[in-house]
Amino acid sequence: MIRNQKTLVFLLTVIVLTTLACSLGTNLPFGSGEQEASISPEDVAEAATRAAEAAATAGVFAEQTNEEIATATVVPVETPVISVPVTGSSLEQKLASIQPDANGNFTLDITEEDLNEFLVGQDNGGIQTEGLNVANVRIGITPESVKLAGDVKEPLELPLTIELSPTVVNGQLHFAIDSASAGLFPVPDSMLDLIEATANTELTQALVGLPANVTLQDAQLDNGVLRIFGHMN
Repeated sequence: MIRNQKTLVFLLTVIVLTTLACSLGTNLPFGSGEQEASISPEDVAEAATRAAEAAATAGVFAEQTNEEIATATVVPVETPVISVPVTGSSLEQKLASIQPDANGNFTLDITEEDLNEFLVGQDNGGIQTEGLNVANVRIGITPESVKLAGDVKEPLELPLTIELSPTVVNGQLHFAIDSASAGLFPVPDSMLDLIEATANTELTQALVGLPANVTLQDAQLDNGVLRIFGHMN
């Protein structure tokens, strides 16, 4: 800033001096045939006084310019703030945001995507319990049944397919096995109870986020949807 001020003073001084020199030059005899110049000491003093006044004026102007720059109002640029909500899984959000009607009744649609997402978060998409280890569990929902498929790892490596029907018993969701097969073979009866109990444990855990004052009343199936009817006390 100081450097710019000095430069401005210098330029204005040079302009004034040049103008004065040109003015004085009109009184010089060069080119007119005369041999002597007629510049008096008074002319030199007057030129010096004008130069000093010009330099002072330039200094004042530079100071005013610097003050204007220093006191200039800086308009801040507003940066938009983007708020990103932190949420849990889609199923958790559904369970936490149940809105009953005026009578306290509600309908909750749980999709097969919701259940598959939940299972991935539980044992990385597998079902493990004593005597049963199933990996890569997938769930599909049709109007007829909830289909659970996976890969049995123990005691033998076989693809497992289970079809379940949802019911509500004493206000709680329950799944009953309609059929179960391991590869090309039916699952032995001795294993059905274990599979049913394990499937119920895993699937009903998906509803642990329901409010405590909720009582389930019925469950129905649609394409890709498990629809639950209940009452909030």
